[in-house]
Amino acid sequence: MTKRYVSNDTPNVMFCAGVMILPGEGREVESDETDQAATQAAEPATEPDPDANFRALLEQPLKDILPLLEEASDETLASLARLEQAADTPRKGLLGPITEEKLKRAQAKTGAPT
Repeated sequence: MTKRYVSNDTPNVMFCAGVMILPGEGREVESDETDQAATQAAEPATEPDPDANFRALLEQPLKDILPLLEEASDETLASLARLEQAADTPRKGLLGPITEEKLKRAQAKTGAPT
């Protein structure tokens, strides 16, 4: 068996060949080719979802989301609208208030009457 250096670049603890590797650290572990293949298969190859927090918010009922819209940033409103429109069944009860809030902000920036 050979030794190889394995570093953990994830935010979670990982185990490789029976050795615990803390986040941000690395260890030399004994391995053969089957260990290497298993380790590579176990490592996630996906990037974190930048919209995960928005998706979690959109899982809430409307009564919990609507009061938050007034305090949300323009970018948050845009992301929420984009994700809700892409949903299988977009909720008009959410898209309408998002659009109204965006329009209200645009009118306030231009000085147009409300």
